[in-house]
Amino acid sequence: MNPDSFQEKYNKPVLRFFYYQNQRKKVFREIGIRSRQNKMLEKRFDPETEALIVFLVPGADWYTGKDAISGGVLSIASLYEETEKLKDLHGCSVMMCTFPKAHLLLKHTNFENDIPVFRFEQLTQNFPKLRKLILHIPELFVEYFGYSLNPKQVSFLRNLSDLHINILNQNVRLMPDKVVIQSLFTFTSKITITTAHAKYCTAQFRELYGVPLHFFSTFASPESYRFVPYQEKENIMVLSPDDAEKNSDLMAIMKTQLPNLELIVIQNLSYQAYKSLIAKAKWSITFGEGLDFYFIEPVFSGSISFALYNELFFTPDFKELPTVYSSYASLKEGIVDQIRKLDNEADYNRHQKPIFDRVAQYYSREQYRNNIADFYRAKYTHA
Repeated sequence: MNPDSFQEKYNKPVLRFFYYQNQRKKVFREIGIRSRQNKMLEKRFDPETEALIVFLVPGADWYTGKDAISGGVLSIASLYEETEKLKDLHGCSVMMCTFPKAHLLLKHTNFENDIPVFRFEQLTQNFPKLRKLILHIPELFVEYFGYSLNPKQVSFLRNLSDLHINILNQNVRLMPDKVVIQSLFTFTSKITITTAHAKYCTAQFRELYGVPLHFFSTFASPESYRFVPYQEKENIMVLSPDDAEKNSDLMAIMKTQLPNLELIVIQNLSYQAYKSLIAKAKWSITFGEGLDFYFIEPVFSGSISFALYNELFFTPDFKELPTVYSSYASLKEGIVDQIRKLDNEADYNRHQKPIFDRVAQYYSREQYRNNIADFYRAKYTHA
């Protein structure tokens, strides 16, 4: 989205109100949201607050007024929850806000949480004593951050005595150019980047971006999932929704050659329903990042996951796994025979365990929490 289209989307509310029924619904819906947000702010935050940590998240869908579930949002919610537990370390109150000018959202409803979502203007209007702010911004928002702010919000941020902007790099393909990152220095000299994957938390990326780089990892870890053994699994394969063309192509093959295999594309599910589904499924396949939640979470649930090797996210040791293919052509050629050979308890368990162990090597709850704590201690992976 270029700046002009961004402004067009968010800065013509009057015209949109008269031309679109959805805009009228949004306006009336947000009256109630604003009122409830104001009450929540009074209840949860002291107006004398001097130190805040704020996580920015996408707003509601314009058509439905509801939040969309994604791995990125789940990760931010987890970071929020872990950050709240570290108040004795960082000494800040913690807040979640929708991105400036985004459609308002009161709470994420597609997964279990107790996190109220405020609007950005509440941050800049209700804390007159604020001196310290750590602002976590998802990577895809960084390009639009500066010109999404009004002059008073810009002034508020620039006048803080201690402003730290951290870019949440959850998907390196969505990271902005270095010049965009450098533009944040107009607000503060304290800029950092945290990453969800070890693959792009390296000295080379530190040099590329020109700011300190730190590895967070993600909340996924074995103890967060119910491991279901082969005997209790159902003959289901779940497919990530990332590539409809590949899904359709592969499903056509499998319906012919594996007619008893139930194929389910993951969509329109709450997070709890999704976790229940992957626990039942024997197999999972992702055509997204590769080393993503559609790969990791089924493995921790006892499933066998298939993926295409993606050098941006996988570390090289994942190439050794027999269900991580080097190309789509090789996956199409080999996956049916592989499923047939593995579809018995002994071979299934013999192949599932190395995949589980490899993923668990990188996704540990204890290490994740330690990484977050180190961030607030300013002990960065690549300072």
